[in-house]
Amino acid sequence: MNPVHISCADFVAEIGNLLDGDVDPQLRAHLEAHLATCKACTVVFDSTRKTIRIVSESATFELTPEELKSGTASVMAKIRGLRS
Repeated sequence: MNPVHISCADFVAEIGNLLDGDVDPQLRAHLEAHLATCKACTVVFDSTRKTIRIVSESATFELTPEELKSGTASVMAKIRGLRS
């Protein structure tokens, strides 16, 4: 595999897809390589993943997969706006 530079902006743009498992294997490898070297994106990724897990495991309310995906997209749009 040729080395491909994934910027933080590129990573953030794909984080929702990565969390949903909606990326092809080659892109996943590039995103994971970026995570291995970028502490900031690792924190964002881990925090987002943990937040989704906490919310989805909460007995307070139930989210359909569509609602969860929509909520993830909304959060990621806000994160992208903060990083711009």
